[in-house]
Amino acid sequence: MPTLPSGKRLWLSMESILPPGRMFYPCRPGYFWYRDIDPAGGWLPLPGAESPPECWRQARIPANRLEAARYVRILCGRDGSHARSWHGDWLISYRRPEGFSTEDWDTCLDFFGSDRTLAFLEMVIERCRQQSNNRGTLDLEGFEPSLGGEAVSAVRLARAASVVDRLDMLLDTALMMEDEESAADIRERISEVRAFAEMTLDSYGPHRGLAHRVAAATALSAGEVEDVVRHGRAATRLLPDDRDFGRTLATRLRRKGHPDAARALSREMLHGRMSEDVEK
Repeated sequence: MPTLPSGKRLWLSMESILPPGRMFYPCRPGYFWYRDIDPAGGWLPLPGAESPPECWRQARIPANRLEAARYVRILCGRDGSHARSWHGDWLISYRRPEGFSTEDWDTCLDFFGSDRTLAFLEMVIERCRQQSNNRGTLDLEGFEPSLGGEAVSAVRLARAASVVDRLDMLLDTALMMEDEESAADIRERISEVRAFAEMTLDSYGPHRGLAHRVAAATALSAGEVEDVVRHGRAATRLLPDDRDFGRTLATRLRRKGHPDAARALSREMLHGRMSEDVEK
């Protein structure tokens, strides 16, 4: 792997793809297992950030080298050292990192387009095929075990709920500072948290209240007001004791210029309280 003019070193790695011979869960036909950033963790590639939390995901076997680049990690190190670390970078979306000189970046681009890298991507495709062929078949769509052994659960959803609030504040700050690159990273992470919540909503009945809560908060960040109200109503019905969330959601809707939606959500909470009083 190349050593850049500044002394930095880069490696391409297929470590995210489960080795074909490793014992693990079966997989959907035509799919393979790989490690990805856990959306419930809300990790962002900020300076000094620790390694991202990870979970296992299934993906369709890459049909070509461009698709294979989605699962290739870029590891970084220093000249003369074999120590390498991953900072959440994938080959498909690698941008010029902060601190890279023009010469560093030119060397990177030459390497990424080299015959050596193209041959590596062919090896990635074959690894995915072999793993899929060895796994057996079991359709577990939406099942994403974390590397800590914690399956999709109320614990991850609860963590995601607080993550959305933090990401939303960071997004407001990035937009205020006109930092479009950081804003794009944050929006992407919010979108992943939302997809995680909606997948959980469809697949795991006991945690539907928490899933609706996370989906409502992420929809608000994306400006999709109808989804905010729909998921917010469901969350207030399924989690009647979590009234602070409903009030906060309604307040944020007003601040973002949606008073009618805020009133609709408030009426839902009032109806829920009246229903409780009648039951008592």
